[in-house]
Amino acid sequence: MSALSEQIARFRRDADETQTALAEALGVSNRTVSKWENGESEPEVSYLTALADHFSTTVDALLGHAPKDLDPYAGAKGFEDLTARYSASLKEGTSRLLHAWIGLSHIERDGEHADRIPALPPDPWDEDVKKQREEQGWTSVSTAVTDSPLYTEFFTSDAVNMALALFPNRDNYGWLDSRAEELARALGLFADPRVLRLLKRMHEKDFPEKFTLAYAADLAGMKEEELEPVLSLLMGPPAPVELAEGEAKYWRTWYGSAGTLAFLSAFYSAFFADSGARCGAFNGPFRPMIPHNGKEGTK
Repeated sequence: MSALSEQIARFRRDADETQTALAEALGVSNRTVSKWENGESEPEVSYLTALADHFSTTVDALLGHAPKDLDPYAGAKGFEDLTARYSASLKEGTSRLLHAWIGLSHIERDGEHADRIPALPPDPWDEDVKKQREEQGWTSVSTAVTDSPLYTEFFTSDAVNMALALFPNRDNYGWLDSRAEELARALGLFADPRVLRLLKRMHEKDFPEKFTLAYAADLAGMKEEELEPVLSLLMGPPAPVELAEGEAKYWRTWYGSAGTLAFLSAFYSAFFADSGARCGAFNGPFRPMIPHNGKEGTK
């Protein structure tokens, strides 16, 4: 197959379009489109232009000589400029996240979660992907969509079922530098497997909203002084309470921590989740840092 045939097939799949739909849009037969994608023939110049217009790209991109899209954030002069550019495509991005949410949160009538529905599954027209899924028994589907500073990822599996969106920010991720030591200490609190197992227990339905430090430490199999910094990070410092057996430390409002689960789920899906399909056809360069003074980042 030539670069042109691969690009035509890729652009069509990226557009979520069938060969029949593309053929009808261009006024050609299904067989013609099939031959283009299989490398059996190449479109005439007039059809190259029509294909480029149809996919909102360039002939050079179709021929594999240029990226599909130019970076819409190139040369951004700061946070306001960058966010203004992004707002133009916000409606489309919001719609994508909405449809992903509908798929990921599908509920059966009896109130129980239905089988997972991949937000952006492997290309349905790719027979090789279908065959590979069947042979390898994939249990997850991960699709990362990157558009320069905007990153969205949908990960669907038995273990993790989530949609993640990462946007640029005015601080330009400066806290990764200025608060590096503090962040490292906080991350270190989760390095104990007993803490991770307690977090799972704390998110189960029967875990109380009010509990003492002694109660949590007993569940975790940890000393109170070991566990208190973790719980204080999650919920703030404990309050004192007088019990029959004496004074104790307790927390009175625990409804779970979705942010903590999201952080751990993202970490898990990025580094540990296996036997899954990763679809990156939409990916562009991920550079969330905002240029300083209209210039590219320093080296």
